[in-house]
Amino acid sequence: MSTAASSSAIVPTDNPVLSGNLFSDNAVVLSSFALFGISALVWVILSFLQRRTKKCLGCCGGRPGIVFPINFLNPRHRLVYVLACGALASTWFHALNTGDFSDVNKWAASIVKILSVIFLLSLEIFITFPLLACVETPVPIVGYILGAIYTDVLLASRIYVTVDVIQQQDVDGFPEDFVTLLYSKYVVSFLPQLVCITAVLVWYHYKIIKEMLRICRTNGTWTHA
Repeated sequence: MSTAASSSAIVPTDNPVLSGNLFSDNAVVLSSFALFGISALVWVILSFLQRRTKKCLGCCGGRPGIVFPINFLNPRHRLVYVLACGALASTWFHALNTGDFSDVNKWAASIVKILSVIFLLSLEIFITFPLLACVETPVPIVGYILGAIYTDVLLASRIYVTVDVIQQQDVDGFPEDFVTLLYSKYVVSFLPQLVCITAVLVWYHYKIIKEMLRICRTNGTWTHA
């Protein structure tokens, strides 16, 4: 009885960043800010692929322009919209589901936790942005290649964070069944996001192959009619 009680008392919580302690896990923090920087770079590249339509058209050939990440009227890209939003929703659900804001005796700490999660949710929106925006470039093959590279980096980062969070759990002295159940919990909690990102990666590679075949058939026409 005491073993079960002690086990439940010190069962590791979910990802400490997603549970409100934003700066308690270096791997998650570093990967998130690294992805933020890479996402910003992708945003800049995509903006220079767009042309402005009204303001300062003579400056830099009308570049950079505004990047519109979503076009629901284009049926070719609806699948990647769903998958990218699925990955984002999975992260949001995980953050809100594992957050502990019940410590009423330390209201200041609770406010910090809430603000940390809000910051994380906003950061995840920015990180997810390239998955959507890369499909709307004027030169599709460039967008698909850029999207595939970014998705590769994103998937590798998520896998690294998942493995790091699991390895940080102190399970010495616990029964093997308990350890297996605990690890399964982490794998299942991160699985929807990993599946969605993997599917986005497959989609981008499929689009690259399809677009290259189209370019070959049209004698080097890089843009769609």
